Amino acid sequence: MQTIRWSMTLGFLPGYGHEQGEPADLDAVAQRYQRVATQLQADTGVYISCVLQASRVIYPEAGGCPAGGEHTFTLSGSCNLAFSELAPYRAALQQLATRLKAEFRQITVMLEVWPVEADYINSNFAGA
Repeated sequence: MQTIRWSMTLGFLPGYGHEQGEPADLDAVAQRYQRVATQLQADTGVYISCVLQASRVIYPEAGGCPAGGEHTFTLSGSCNLAFSELAPYRAALQQLATRLKAEFRQITVMLEVWPVEADYINSNFAGA
């Protein structure tokens, strides 16, 4: 099936030019994500599942990057057409990026979306 895949990376700390410290607790990030995604579902009817990974963004220190890179987290996922149509999912995804930007008090968020061919392999029977 033709669908979309997406990715976005956000910082744990607001703004630029801050002391890095330890990376944020991914469990706490996941809980905040679930709260935002659940509210988005209540508003749009679409729940956007994702994979959460710790990451680092490296940009010039002169631009405010801490030495060694900024601790961040990356979310990624795809639209499973068994659960959502593409157009409402894509619209909800844009809202999700905007809401997460506010939730984590970020200045910018890059939401990348690209078309992919995917197979949803579901063993929906007893003993699977």
